[in-house]
Amino acid sequence: MLEEAERNVTWILAISIIMFFGSSYSYLVLGAGYPSITFMRDAWYYLSRINTLSFIATLTSSALYKAQLWKTRMYMLSVGFFIISMTLLFLQGLRAIA
Repeated sequence: MLEEAERNVTWILAISIIMFFGSSYSYLVLGAGYPSITFMRDAWYYLSRINTLSFIATLTSSALYKAQLWKTRMYMLSVGFFIISMTLLFLQGLRAIA
């Protein structure tokens, strides 16, 4: 069980690093989509910032797990933050098709 959790956190850490930079880049490309200040522009902006913070929380909890600090709690936190960040990334991706 411990080896499997170690591999899971390693993959979560690797994917989160890649998706963190990918989501930041996509916001830079799609950032100026609305010419005036509207509610939708603010909503997409805050969704992007919350997504960035959830990726940072995922990276932090995964790194703390790899550092052998509170292994059970950090494993659950890293998986939970990973699920949240991927859900927010999916919602952020809806902007490209909307």
